[in-house]
Amino acid sequence: MPSDLHKKYEVTQWLMWQMGGLGPMLGQMGHFWKHAAKNQPEEKLAYGQERYFTEGQRLWKVLDTQLEGKEYVCGDISIADFAIFPWLICVDKFYGMADKFLEYKNVQAYIERMWSRPAVKKGMAAMPFPH
Repeated sequence: MPSDLHKKYEVTQWLMWQMGGLGPMLGQMGHFWKHAAKNQPEEKLAYGQERYFTEGQRLWKVLDTQLEGKEYVCGDISIADFAIFPWLICVDKFYGMADKFLEYKNVQAYIERMWSRPAVKKGMAAMPFPH
C-alpha cells in the first residue's frame, strides 16, 4: 500500500470496487453465460444474462474511464491491479467473452500492460484456467 494517505485510500477504494462490484458481477455474468447455459432453457437465462452482461459493460466502462491517461488503476501498480486483473482475464480465458468488451481501449491496453509483467505471468501460470 502507498505510504501517502490520499493514495492509500484511493487504492483501498479501487480494491473495494473490485470486491463489491467487478468480481461479484463478472462472476454472475460468467455463471449465466457459461455455467447455467449448459443445463437451463434459454427463456430461464435471458434475464440473468442481460442483467449481468449489462452490468459487466458498465463496470468495464468505469474502469476504462479510470485508466484514461494512467498505466495502472491508481497510477502506480498496486494491490488494486492485482485484484482487478484476474477478473478481466476470466472474461476471456474462462467465459470466452473477450470479444464483447473490445471497445474499452484503455482496459485492453491495461490488460496487455499487466500481461507484460513477468511476475504477473508467473502468478497467473500458478492457477491455469480450465478449458
